[in-house]
Amino acid sequence: MFYFSFYNWTKGSSSHSSSPYFDVVMSTDSMKLLFVCKGDGYAIDVNPKTLSTEKVDRLDFIDTDYGQVVIFDHVVDRPVP
Repeated sequence: MFYFSFYNWTKGSSSHSSSPYFDVVMSTDSMKLLFVCKGDGYAIDVNPKTLSTEKVDRLDFIDTDYGQVVIFDHVVDRPVP
């Protein structure tokens, strides 16, 4: 299941939708876009300068339609209901 979120780093604007598994949270104070896992509450910072952690793998792809596509693979600590 895929969900689309877009953040324009230049303009600071965001287009996104939450899913059954993740809430998308935009912090205007810190200019961050976060994916918060509903299963374990872990927040994934989508900033490209943020390094991956042991719970999240980040895969970056160059795409002709979107310019860049990023896939986040998150290991959940506890079972998702």
